[in-house]
Formats: sequence, structure tokens, C-alpha cells
Amino acid sequence: MVERVSGRSLKIALACGLTMNVVAFLKGFVKTHQGVRFGCLFGEPAAFVGRRVFARINKDRLLCCSVSESSRSVVRRRRVGRDGGWVPVATDTSTDQLVAVAVLERAAAAIAATVDRNVAS
Repeated sequence: MVERVSGRSLKIALACGLTMNVVAFLKGFVKTHQGVRFGCLFGEPAAFVGRRVFARINKDRLLCCSVSESSRSVVRRRRVGRDGGWVPVATDTSTDQLVAVAVLERAAAAIAATVDRNVAS
């Protein structure tokens, strides 16, 4: 299944480079998106919206919080140990990176929406 991505996502993925490691990919994503920051979660790299994490790196794999069934259908379905709420995202090829940018954007937007709901209530 090929997902349509916006021209902006294509530019971001190409700007991040096609042959970089996962940490550099996540740093490039954070650098090109407002409202997200790069940090560490239990000593491992992670991306945050406010105080909430939406992506992290574990054992050289990019893991994204699963926000809906649509994001799960785009990425490979596999549970990672006890981390049932995290979905591995491939960043090996240029197509994988385009999909990863779209999935990370959706996850960050979903986490930002939950942060806004919690602040409003």
C-alpha cells in the first residue's frame, strides 16, 4: 500500500538525506518541525511534543507511538517486547523515509491534540 504524502513531506524527507542513521533522521525531523523537540528518554534519543514523547529510538530502531489504525496499516505490524503502544517505523529507503515523515507528523499532531485537551480541561 502506497500512501500519498504532501509535497512538504517529500521535501523534508529529501532534505534529511537518504542514507542517514535513525538518530540523524529523527534530529532532522525535529529540526524541520515547529513545536517538537529532541531529547532523551531513559538515556535513549526521543522526540517530544511538550512533555509527551511521540517517537523514540530503541536498539537502532525508530519507534513511533501508535495513534490510530491508519498509522498501523502504514508501518510494519509487530509488537516490540512489552511496548505494545509503540510501532517500529522503517527508515531504510527513500520511500520508507517519506512514510516515516508522514507517520511522525500524524503522531506529533495526535499527541499535541491530547496535550491541548488536557490543558483545556
